[in-house]
Amino acid sequence: MRGVTFVVAYVLTSKLGYYFALTPSGVSPIWPPAGLALACTILHGYSMLPTVFVGVAVAHALSGMSATATIFTAFGNTLEAGLGAYLCYHLIGKANPLDRPRELSLFLIGPVLLSTMVGAIIGVSALMLTGESKAFSFVSLWRVWWLGDIFGDLVVAPFMLAWMHRPRSEWHFRRAIEAAFLVVLVFGVSKLVFYDWLPPGYGHYPIEHLCIPVLLWATFRFGRRGCTTAILIITTVATLGTVSGFGPYYQGTRIESIHLLQLFIGTTSITMLFVAAVRVQHRSAQIRLKESEALYEAVVQNLPLNIFRKDKDGRVLFANAYYLQTLRRELHEVLGKTDFDLFDLDLAEKYRRDDEIVMFSQHALHTVEKFRAPDGTELYTQVCKVPMKDRHGNTVGTIGAFWDITDQKRIESQLREAKQRADSANLAKTKFLANMSHEMRTPLSAILGFVERMALPERTEAERFADAARIGRSVRNLTELIDDILDLSKIEAGKLKPEKIDFSLLQELEDVYFLLSPQAKDKRLNLHFEFLGPVPVTINTDPHRLRQILLNIIGNALKFTVNGDVRVQISIDRNDPNDLLRILVSDSGCGICHKKKKQLFQPFVQADSSTTRKYGGTGLGLILSRRLARALGGDVTLAQSIPGIGSSFEITIRCTHDKSTPFAEIHEFPRAYDEGINLPPRDPGDLTGLDILLAEDGPDNQELIRFFLTSSGAHVDVAQNGQEALELARDHRYDLVLMDIQMPVVDGYSATRSLRAMGYNVPIVALTAHAMVEDKDRCLNAGCNGYITKPVFRDTLIETVHQFGRKSAAH
Repeated sequence: MRGVTFVVAYVLTSKLGYYFALTPSGVSPIWPPAGLALACTILHGYSMLPTVFVGVAVAHALSGMSATATIFTAFGNTLEAGLGAYLCYHLIGKANPLDRPRELSLFLIGPVLLSTMVGAIIGVSALMLTGESKAFSFVSLWRVWWLGDIFGDLVVAPFMLAWMHRPRSEWHFRRAIEAAFLVVLVFGVSKLVFYDWLPPGYGHYPIEHLCIPVLLWATFRFGRRGCTTAILIITTVATLGTVSGFGPYYQGTRIESIHLLQLFIGTTSITMLFVAAVRVQHRSAQIRLKESEALYEAVVQNLPLNIFRKDKDGRVLFANAYYLQTLRRELHEVLGKTDFDLFDLDLAEKYRRDDEIVMFSQHALHTVEKFRAPDGTELYTQVCKVPMKDRHGNTVGTIGAFWDITDQKRIESQLREAKQRADSANLAKTKFLANMSHEMRTPLSAILGFVERMALPERTEAERFADAARIGRSVRNLTELIDDILDLSKIEAGKLKPEKIDFSLLQELEDVYFLLSPQAKDKRLNLHFEFLGPVPVTINTDPHRLRQILLNIIGNALKFTVNGDVRVQISIDRNDPNDLLRILVSDSGCGICHKKKKQLFQPFVQADSSTTRKYGGTGLGLILSRRLARALGGDVTLAQSIPGIGSSFEITIRCTHDKSTPFAEIHEFPRAYDEGINLPPRDPGDLTGLDILLAEDGPDNQELIRFFLTSSGAHVDVAQNGQEALELARDHRYDLVLMDIQMPVVDGYSATRSLRAMGYNVPIVALTAHAMVEDKDRCLNAGCNGYITKPVFRDTLIETVHQFGRKSAAH
């Protein structure tokens, strides 16, 4: 469809060109089809060239041109259009040639002037060779052909290029009315000038200049479309009028008149096209400027920065919304004002000096200022100022911005403090580790030393018994130290899981009293437990952790007290919905100075960390007790401490009890416990007749545990690993199995599960060095009935074996 339309348009415009022809061969001074072919080839590419060839051939054939001349001229005009498009693509690219003066100049030089020379040479040569133009010389005929194609390209091609590109603005009714009126006006002015419509006597005036105002109107109001349309109308009317013998350029001969008209059309068209190009470029620049200004305004007004501009005298020329918001002022209150009108005198003088430094040095200035906002808030601001210059490069003021860095400063301060705390903690940890090394090496040294001394042949039986007792105390101290470290590590990791069970509060306190009474008696101290009101017979919390807290706090009180007494006061806050257990431990010891109170409950810190500490200890007791108490819903706090007089620590534990649980008035413990410390050691149990399987891979542990059990009357079989234990258990029914957890071949967990899978219902007690609560749960979940942690103490071992073994033997 495009090809048919082009051929029809080419034939019709060729008719108009032939009407202007100056020679019998049809060579015209204005050839509109040349512009049509050039524009279509530029717009649609080289694929239009075959259509151009067909259109030219049809037009020339209809004009009566010979076949040979028709083919050659069609080839020449097609080559002209192709060459013009090629030059346009390579000189200008894909941009519209009418948009800017540079592209327009290249368009006029390349496609309009150069490509038309080729078409004119081929066309005139064809006419000369076929003998269809013998009356004219080659040069004169080539000049007419070339100028005709030039003016066709100059008038028609811009018109099509302008209208075929998509417009930037939409038309509305008023604009359409204006355009219609302008078309009528252009046509009327053209008829007035080139058809002698003026009264006689005006012909000697340069009335052709009347076209200039309407051309400018069309150009400035409607851009390149209006310009090219007006040029096309004026050219058409002027040519028709001049050829018909009218207008200011009709000068007797037709050729002379056409040349004068070409001069007018050429100068006017080129001038107006450049005006349109400048106007388009200017309008594009205005649009980009407006877009840039809009972008600048949007960025400057919405950036979270306080932005301002000042002249050389320090008067504010611009301030964005954030600046006004920070100063709590309106724009009219800021413009034209100086820093002395807006800020404190000292700050204003500082800002003025900074402005002078920036303008003098011609470099940016970065400072941090302490700024007081209108509401009195002190802010830290980061300020940046640069010199402001005019288009000639002269400094005319400053441009500045400042932003709030108060939060950043606070974070930096917090980071510094955190680093100081971390450094202090690392230092304290280093000291703590050094002390732990000492505390571990001390019992280890005693153990090794007494072991060596026991081996001496001259030691008597009584002396060796005393050495063994000392070794036992050192082992227990080392075990307690390791347990404390493990508990503290679990609390730090958030993995402590206290258990909640019902138990007798009185029984637990009696046990604590029983355990600490020997220490108090050795130091000749009075240890008093007082009940301030009735207490429930049973409470619900973790008894093991409660005992651990009481032993630590009361033990510390006994340790730091030389003379006097240690008083423990117990009460229940019945107004609290969770029945808060309060225990106040008071001593008459050395007390704690004010400086050390702040460090008392910090991890890895001791009240006395020197290497010559008078009272010994690891320093873990207080922090561990506080963490345990908080895990139980309470706390441990220093109630009072006076150096030289004594200290009081308050323990609180949230415990619950059944509402039906009775309360009891207790004034003191039974006397049996006061005397119990002088009783001989209790026999943990007789194991005579019990048949026990011991699964243990460590030779030393095998020997020790076997000795403890056999010395109490039991018979013991030993398995080196879990596989041997399985085989022995299948062949013989034991009263009890002691199962080490970590063994080669088959571990204790797997061996226990296998035995239970076989239906083996004999009690199994786990032996393990893992002392965590979850380790105990894992053993019980695997099928164990009991749990003993290493190192193994004789009384604990015998009591546990007696408890489970006797029940099994009874069945």
